[in-house]
Amino acid sequence: MLKKVSKTSGSSRSSLLNDLTSKISRSRNILKSFKMETRLIKDGVKRRAMDSKYGDYEKRINELEGEVKWARTEGNKKELFGSQEPLSAAEEGDAMLKDASAVQDKTEQSLMHSKQMVEATKDVAVATLEELHRQRDQIKDVTEEVMQIEDNLARADKLIKTFGRRMATDRFIQCFACVNVLLLVGVIVYAVVSKEKTEESTSNVPDQPFGTRVM
Repeated sequence: MLKKVSKTSGSSRSSLLNDLTSKISRSRNILKSFKMETRLIKDGVKRRAMDSKYGDYEKRINELEGEVKWARTEGNKKELFGSQEPLSAAEEGDAMLKDASAVQDKTEQSLMHSKQMVEATKDVAVATLEELHRQRDQIKDVTEEVMQIEDNLARADKLIKTFGRRMATDRFIQCFACVNVLLLVGVIVYAVVSKEKTEESTSNVPDQPFGTRVM
C-alpha cells in the first residue's frame, strides 16, 4: 500500500495515508490486547514464544508508522516546493504554521487517545475493586457461618456431656432402687421363712399329760 502512496499525490495521497494511519492505530490496539492475553498464559515456554512474536509485530508496526510519517512529510514538501520557486517570508511562515498545526493536531489526538486509555484503566480498576469488595463480603459471610457452626457444635457437645452425666446419675439411682427392692424382698422372704420354721418347731413339741408328776 505504501508503494501505491508513492504513486499518488494531493487528496488521494492524503486519503491513503490517513487510511494507513488508522490501520496502524487499530493494529496497535490489537497488539495491546495480544500483550494482555500473553500475560495470562501460564506455560513459560509458550509465553516466551508469544512475547517474541509480540516484539516482531511491534517492530514491524513501528517501521510502518515511520514510513507513513516519512511519506506524509515528503508529500507536504512536494506540495510546498513543487513549483521550485523560492518562497516568500509570508509563504514560509504559512508553511511553518501549517506544520505546527499538523503537529498540534497529532498531539491532541495522542492526548485524546491517552485520556481514553486512562478512562478505560479507571473503569477496569473500579470493576476490579467492586469484585474485591464482593469477594471480601462473601469471605466475611462464610467466616461468620463457620463460627456459628463451631458455636453450635460446642453447644451440642456440652449438651451431650450433660445428658450423659444425667443418664449415669439416673442409672445409679435405678440400681440403688433395685438393690433396695431386692433387700426388702429378701427381708420379707426371710421373715416369712423364719415364721414358718418357728410355727413348725412349736407344733412338733409333745404335749405332757395333764396332772403328770415330775420325779
